[in-house]
Amino acid sequence: MEKIYKLGLDIGTNSVGWALLDQNNNLVKKNGFTFWGVRMFDESKDAKKRRGYRSNRRRINRRKERIALLRDIFSTEIGLIDETFFQRLDDSFFKQEDKKNENFYNLFTSGYTDKDFFEQYPTIFHLRKDLVKTDKKFDLRMVYLAIHHIIKYRGNFLIQGDEFKKSDTTMIENHFQKFNDIVKELSVVFAESDENYDSDYYALIDTNKENFYSDLEKVLKHKNQKELQKLFGVKNKTLVYEYFVKILSGKECKFNELSNVKGYKYEEVKLGVSTDNLEGKIEEEKNKIPELSILFDFLKNIKEIVDYYYLLNILENKDLISDAMVDLYKNHKNDLAILKDFVKKYKPEKYSECFRNLEENLNNYASYIGMTDVSSKRIRTGHCSQDDFYY
Repeated sequence: MEKIYKLGLDIGTNSVGWALLDQNNNLVKKNGFTFWGVRMFDESKDAKKRRGYRSNRRRINRRKERIALLRDIFSTEIGLIDETFFQRLDDSFFKQEDKKNENFYNLFTSGYTDKDFFEQYPTIFHLRKDLVKTDKKFDLRMVYLAIHHIIKYRGNFLIQGDEFKKSDTTMIENHFQKFNDIVKELSVVFAESDENYDSDYYALIDTNKENFYSDLEKVLKHKNQKELQKLFGVKNKTLVYEYFVKILSGKECKFNELSNVKGYKYEEVKLGVSTDNLEGKIEEEKNKIPELSILFDFLKNIKEIVDYYYLLNILENKDLISDAMVDLYKNHKNDLAILKDFVKKYKPEKYSECFRNLEENLNNYASYIGMTDVSSKRIRTGHCSQDDFYY
């Protein structure tokens, strides 16, 4: 009679255990050895990190290509008035001793210097505003710097044939209709697959309310979560609240904790409109919860809604972004002066801690703007978020 053996395997993420058993479930032994053991190896890693690197490389390469094309257009004419201009720009990130061009200034060198330029134009938006509104001949290098800024950070409205109109909410209306369609679609899908299906969870946004979109503009100025919920007319335990309201109010949504997939114990996935490299993150993360791929993709639409109302808010009665940004700069400067006077008057011993010191986990003004001055030397650092600075 043939002997029967059983091979038992315990397969893990970084090991495989094995044992050979006879027909009576006893470990097999031969020549003094018991036939069981474990094989250890390094745990496999997903490609998330590498995908992130690739996505960032593509974004940076596209930016470099745009700037290279712009330089080609300007290089001949700028070379006639300042042949080292582009070399100085390339050297601007280096210390003085490491620069190929030994000139102290990065932008302008003789007569009119960088110091004069920044006194005249504290921000690039001051220059852009002057270029648009002043009827005079500008230095070609200034024209280049303004256009360079526009194409480097090209924004969300650089789409051929599209024009931003303050009174036109067609794009916003289409996004809300699309989201209601998505909710209906998910309702059908989960009704068939979820034994705990709750139809109330898939309540729709009532966009037919009187003054819905004008009220939405007012609420989004303050990103008040409760006011948004009230405007949308939904309860807490709804997809609209857990996903749309939370993201619109500036928070991140934990996709793995949405009620319709919470029981599946997915890996944590957090995304919001402020997430760095959002498009790349969406592509990385949505494969973790394939049932919600349509919600991951809709994040880009929510970002368009947030950006639309943000731009509407800062423009107010203005037609130019540069006008709005110059006003923001002035308001920031005035608010900062008030804040500094307040601290000096009531907490003078805390002044350096609030505005100058750079310490780990100290979310002060220096950390908020990512820069401070120490002994007349400018030191740059990472930024803390606006919420961290406020609280």
